[in-house]
Amino acid sequence: MVKLSKEAKQRLQQLFKGGQFAIRWGFIPLVIYLGHTAVTWGSYELKHWGIKAHTLHHYAVVQRFVSAQANIFT
Repeated sequence: MVKLSKEAKQRLQQLFKGGQFAIRWGFIPLVIYLGHTAVTWGSYELKHWGIKAHTLHHYAVVQRFVSAQANIFT
């Protein structure tokens, strides 16, 4: 086993404490960020079934147009 000086041990301990701090305080913001980007780019289920987010947007626009036309003629 490699013998480390007291200073090297303190540096490693400080490094591990910093990593532990980053994991503890960075995990939730990371999950929130990933959730936000998933919502922005479309959900996994939509991508899984091959439906793109812009296709759904166009479908919604067409549906609004059709319902508006139906309201004009009634």
